[in-house]
Amino acid sequence: MERLAPGLGSRVEVGSVDGGIHDLVLSREPARARTFELLAEWLRGARS
Repeated sequence: MERLAPGLGSRVEVGSVDGGIHDLVLSREPARARTFELLAEWLRGARS
């Protein structure tokens, strides 16, 4: 996914969550909490 992400467009950011599994929302804490923090940041930016 990381390799293909740049092909999705110019506004794509690649990142990772330490301790996260493929479905980040199902990851154990603290990876799951970090996932929701990043999602909230992304949503705030999308509204700008």
